[in-house]
Amino acid sequence: MNALKAGKIVKSLLKAADVARGNVFPIVAIEGTGFPYVTYRRTAVTPSYLKSNYPGSFEDGAFVTVSVFSDDYEQSVETADACFEALQEWRGTVGDIDVIELQLRDSDEDFTDNVFVQNLSFEIKVNNLKSTK
Repeated sequence: MNALKAGKIVKSLLKAADVARGNVFPIVAIEGTGFPYVTYRRTAVTPSYLKSNYPGSFEDGAFVTVSVFSDDYEQSVETADACFEALQEWRGTVGDIDVIELQLRDSDEDFTDNVFVQNLSFEIKVNNLKSTK
């Protein structure tokens, strides 16, 4: 199921855009990483159980939360905006995954342990049909 690979899509696009100087990690950052840095995690998968030719029947979905961490509020917002710009409305192929739609669905912010956190929740729709390549 390609939707399980949603993190690969996010990491590839954020690194290509050099967001947070490439400090982009799955789930948790490497200890000692300087600010700002970005983590991503898949929070839900919505598989399509229809394998017909009807519109939308070949799409699986995933929700991924992208979190920006910084010790400076403005930097956290600017880095979150860079994430948004790199991901919003992106369509194309990452490796063997065809991305049909990538949309911001929600966001929030927090302050914990003297760190500003910006959370962006994206919905990613991918083609679930097997490649014929």
